[in-house]
Amino acid sequence: MLTAFLAIVSLVCVADAGTPPAKADPFTQYLEKHELPGPTAELNSLGAKPAAAFMRLANDEAAPTPIRARAMAALRNLPSPQVQAFVAKWVEIHAETVLPAERIVLRRAAMVLGWLGGPAMIDRLALLFDNDDADVRMDAVLALGLSRAPRAAGILRKRQDKEPEERIRQQIQRVLLSLDAPTEPPEGPPPRKTRPIRTEF
Repeated sequence: MLTAFLAIVSLVCVADAGTPPAKADPFTQYLEKHELPGPTAELNSLGAKPAAAFMRLANDEAAPTPIRARAMAALRNLPSPQVQAFVAKWVEIHAETVLPAERIVLRRAAMVLGWLGGPAMIDRLALLFDNDDADVRMDAVLALGLSRAPRAAGILRKRQDKEPEERIRQQIQRVLLSLDAPTEPPEGPPPRKTRPIRTEF
């Protein structure tokens, strides 16, 4: 029996030795080393279809939460209609989640959606005010401010009286002030100095 067992172990070891190790996913490796994803060119250099890879990782419930959150954040630098639709739908589906890991990814998704904009952005972010987690609601406020969308101020005014957290009400007030602030035209170059024209000879 012992001889037979050792023979089987030997065969398994030989088979494993002949199997090349699985190639590590370059996108996962990148996210393991970078808490804040880099610019678009850097993300595109990781491999083909980086947006699809990051969407897959953000959606992978088996992946570590930090990897999922960073993958979601990376989508900010890979804008496209497909990415906008993915993030908007993700926020809609998980808007009222009570799972701590999902809430972390949801907060990143909210900020990405506020940055990317899109036709569904305002209504999706407004859904986050139904979440029991104050940090999720806070990020919804910040994302609405980041969007600079005309409808954002109206949504925030409606929420201000209903919001139970004082710190979030204060943040709403700050965002409203920034949204209502008039946009001043940029200052032009100083006028050129000219010599006075002499009328006498």
